[in-house]
Amino acid sequence: FIKQVSDIENSVIKMKDNVPVYVKDVANVVLGPAPRRGAFDKEGAEVVGGVAVVRYGENPLAAIKHVKEKIREISPALPEKTLPDGRTSKLTIIPFYDRTGLIHETLGTLNHALRDEILITIIVILVMIMHLKTSGLITSLLPMTVLFVFVGMKIFGVDANIVALSGIAIAIGTIVDMGIVVSENILKHLEAADPSDDRKDVIFKGVSEVSGAVLTAVSTTVISFLPVFTMRAAEGKLFKPLAYTKTFALIASVILALTVLPILAHLIYGSRMHSGRIKQIFYALTVVAGILTLVFFSWWIGVILILIGLFPWIRSRLSESILSRLPFIINWGIILIVVTILSGTWSPLGIGKGAVPNWIFTILTIALVMGFLSGFTRIYPRLLRCPRLQ
Repeated sequence: FIKQVSDIENSVIKMKDNVPVYVKDVANVVLGPAPRRGAFDKEGAEVVGGVAVVRYGENPLAAIKHVKEKIREISPALPEKTLPDGRTSKLTIIPFYDRTGLIHETLGTLNHALRDEILITIIVILVMIMHLKTSGLITSLLPMTVLFVFVGMKIFGVDANIVALSGIAIAIGTIVDMGIVVSENILKHLEAADPSDDRKDVIFKGVSEVSGAVLTAVSTTVISFLPVFTMRAAEGKLFKPLAYTKTFALIASVILALTVLPILAHLIYGSRMHSGRIKQIFYALTVVAGILTLVFFSWWIGVILILIGLFPWIRSRLSESILSRLPFIINWGIILIVVTILSGTWSPLGIGKGAVPNWIFTILTIALVMGFLSGFTRIYPRLLRCPRLQ
């Protein structure tokens, strides 16, 4: 029956000579504090805490950054006092639980996996194709496709969480497939073409021959994701980011394979620097770029650029027997460099085991897998010609 304070005030305690005595006659009725249910403790001292809640769809990292900026803004105005011993005590706001480290660690784990996957892809391409220019042409699609994926994520408002970035990791194999199909067909037409034929026409013919099949293959995969885009509630939040990023990667890979890759192929296979002066300037700039990269960015990329810039000088001092094997030596040299980088970033045996055991384990693992694949590709044509299969 008690709804408000007045209900208690007007409650009758007793009757005396038919006169009621109310609670308000003998006491003051007021609202008191609610019963304490707990305390916020930090290192044995009782403190006051608060929680910053992020709006749905907002970027947690950006929200945390804005909260920290606001804390720095209001900190000078917080109260302070001088203690009896002369020290100054000032109210401060200290983060108790900051998700920044967790977010960076989570994204860093996936970035590490993406980097290792790209390095492994480069090794596979170099070993299986054994053609440096074509391998570089195919590998160049990887960073460009990832860039296009992030552009699509920005346009469509897809957050860069671990589920979304997993779509890029899953799609890397398909991205490389597009480049391999188009590049291999271009290389086959260039080898069969007459030296007097226009390289541009030959490359165009090679791309147009497989463009329909490549587009059909990608379209089939993209269409298969349409049911995922219709998901709602928890299932939609879980699977839609991955479907978006993988779809962006597939669309970007087919666009780049059919538009940018032929242009790069014409520059690599068809263009020639006829002027010796232009060649000297090009290789000199490559050496300078390699030195700057070595000092300020990455040592292994810098070393590769320096070796490319010094290639004419090195080639002029080599014998004919070595020059005939030079492409093979360069391919395997780059493979060893990439394997060394992979063993350092991957560390399959653990960082505590040291660099050499990790390098040996990585070499043996890749040699075992690639040896099996290379052997199978050599045996496969014989299996097709087997009389029992005909």
